[in-house]
Amino acid sequence: MSAEEAPSATPSLLALPAPRPSTLQEPVGPRLEDLATRVGGRVGASWLRTLLVVATVGYVVLVLALTAIGEGIVHAGFLSGLRQWDESVNRWLAGHRTGALDGFTSAWTKLMDTLPAVCVALVVEAKLALRRRWDDMLLVVTGLALELAVFLSVNALVDRPRPDVERLGSLPNTSSFPSGHVAATIVLYGSIALFVTLACRGATVQWLAWSGVVLFAGCVAFSRVYRGMHHPSDVLAGMVLGIACLVVAAVASRAAAASRTAPTRASAPRSTAARHREAS
Repeated sequence: MSAEEAPSATPSLLALPAPRPSTLQEPVGPRLEDLATRVGGRVGASWLRTLLVVATVGYVVLVLALTAIGEGIVHAGFLSGLRQWDESVNRWLAGHRTGALDGFTSAWTKLMDTLPAVCVALVVEAKLALRRRWDDMLLVVTGLALELAVFLSVNALVDRPRPDVERLGSLPNTSSFPSGHVAATIVLYGSIALFVTLACRGATVQWLAWSGVVLFAGCVAFSRVYRGMHHPSDVLAGMVLGIACLVVAAVASRAAAASRTAPTRASAPRSTAARHREAS
């Protein structure tokens, strides 16, 4: 199937809801399907192009914002207090390590290493593929790809040294800012929580799903600081990166779904307002 061909019409959790018939004579503003048609026409009526445009804009904005934040943390004089706090937390944790915490943090770090994270992502994608939810599959792929691209770019630009403490485990080739482990955790398990939230309307189930994301991200963040791999501000930046990538991926996936289902400009039905204007 080529990039321009539309995927299956199987409904998606992220798909736009069907418009309800209105009894109003004049719409207050452009209807949702009219807006989706305009966006699709501007981007070229291609769901793939729409996805790439939104993801690229998100990438540029996130790289610029996080690089500015990272450079400020590393070099700005007015943030010297934050740097001192980072170092004091790292030294305190390094001086209070225990065998139980060593094992606990090792397990959480390995959980979000590249291979386990890829395996979890593949399981999620396989389950979505079996249900023919192609639009939903875009969310996981886009989110993780965007997170990796932004992480590598910001990591190289800021190039913050790792904490000056004894480290537990092998040291990655990347620098300290931001935490890719924390960001990937939020994107991956946040995507799962989003699917659960949209599929299950029960407040308890939704609360448990998002509480799991908070628990996972918190444990990974603590583990990375405890083991001397990151400063506390690095894991906070990783949380911001993960949340932002999840939001951008959700917007990109929905925009792609709207572009795929919207008719082209040539065949687009005229809006109610346009028909009234022509009639007058």
